[in-house]
Amino acid sequence: MKGAARKQLECIAEAGNGRYYDAPEAAALARRLQRAAQLSADGYRFRGKRVEGASVRGAAPALTPGQYLDTIGPGETRYRRAEGPASSTTGAAPARTAPSAFSRTRAPHR
Repeated sequence: MKGAARKQLECIAEAGNGRYYDAPEAAALARRLQRAAQLSADGYRFRGKRVEGASVRGAAPALTPGQYLDTIGPGETRYRRAEGPASSTTGAAPARTAPSAFSRTRAPHR
């Protein structure tokens, strides 16, 4: 692309919060697409301190304010306990599983 056509594509990319890349041949296009996919995925990487939830409620690890990561297998139940001042709020956002209770997460059977 050259001239006005390239300017139009750059403008479209910018308007969509994207980027315009030149790709003169198929191999260059493949490299650009791979890099663009990697950059896009970086925003979705999970971050937090690793913690292992307990299999019984009484052994639930206490979590202070922060971000945590845990894994859970099919049919497993994990418990965690949130600690903080009474005025604080607690939230959980499981990925790929649906919480069956606020302090308990159960993975679906496959």
